Amino acid sequence: MRQHLILASVLGIALMGGSLLLGDDQKPTARGRAGLPASWGKLGLTDTQKKEIYSIQTEYRVKIDDLQKQIDDLKKKERSEMLKVLTDPQKARLKEIAAAKVGGDDIKNSKPEK
Repeated sequence: MRQHLILASVLGIALMGGSLLLGDDQKPTARGRAGLPASWGKLGLTDTQKKEIYSIQTEYRVKIDDLQKQIDDLKKKERSEMLKVLTDPQKARLKEIAAAKVGGDDIKNSKPEK
């Protein structure tokens, strides 16, 4: 009987934990991912000022995200160009080194462009 109670408790906890992990994924609000900058909440901003700040953040977040995508694309192209310089044995050795590292393969997503 005691074993059944323990088993039921463990299963209940597991189900609750799983439901928390799979809960509603909320998208960022219209004002963007960020709130007010640190300490700005202590300035006594009016609702109008807050809305204007959120609007500015949203406008710049789009621009920053676009630039970040360009940076990421350039890094991929850079890696691809660098890999073209290596010989096949060097590429194989690099792959071995990367596989030995925890967390990754340096060239797994960097196939040379043709």
